[in-house]
Amino acid sequence: GGKGTDVSIIAAGLIFDKILPGIQAAPDIFKVIPLGSGKDDIPGYPLSRLYFTGKELKSIIEILLVSYKSSPDNYCYYSGIKVEYNPDKGLLKKIKKIEIIHSDGTSVNVDFSKRNKALYSVTANSYMLGFIGIIKKKSFGLINVVPKDFAGNRVKDVRTAVIDMDEKSEGTQEGKEWLALLKFLGSMKDTNGNGIPDIDKKYAVPVKCFFPVKTK
Repeated sequence: GGKGTDVSIIAAGLIFDKILPGIQAAPDIFKVIPLGSGKDDIPGYPLSRLYFTGKELKSIIEILLVSYKSSPDNYCYYSGIKVEYNPDKGLLKKIKKIEIIHSDGTSVNVDFSKRNKALYSVTANSYMLGFIGIIKKKSFGLINVVPKDFAGNRVKDVRTAVIDMDEKSEGTQEGKEWLALLKFLGSMKDTNGNGIPDIDKKYAVPVKCFFPVKTK
């Protein structure tokens, strides 16, 4: 249940190749994000979607903001979010503001006070979201993040939150990350008439998601 997602995340260590210009077959796109497996016979990690409160979303990003310092592979790329943070502040105190940026350009400020019970969806591959599920352990109990489904029920096994690419078919047709990328690239318009979809020019410049600010 639930349509679309608020935030998407992928870690640098899960990206293995570039998207090259020209005709690309499925194996070429698979090589970009080839890791993992799910419960079916198709290789690759499936995408999962989990829901968190504003306070939990802040905690997740606080942890991811510093985790890459131990390994560059942990550096994360985000979509759908704008974060203001103070790099001089201590652990779990850096983030000052989070906005959800919708596809139409409108934005919503995330209230990360305890009284805000609204849920925000996060989509990533099952490996990454599995990590989010053990943040409590990783933070020595300082942070307790409870993964939820769209109705707010606790998700104990992230594999049950896998996105179904074809809900009309029986069982779960796992939405593999690389297949989603293949489908997304194929949906681009052919702007120069050579029969090959062209990547939207807006992706020529990296979209900045994190903005350092100085606060007291």
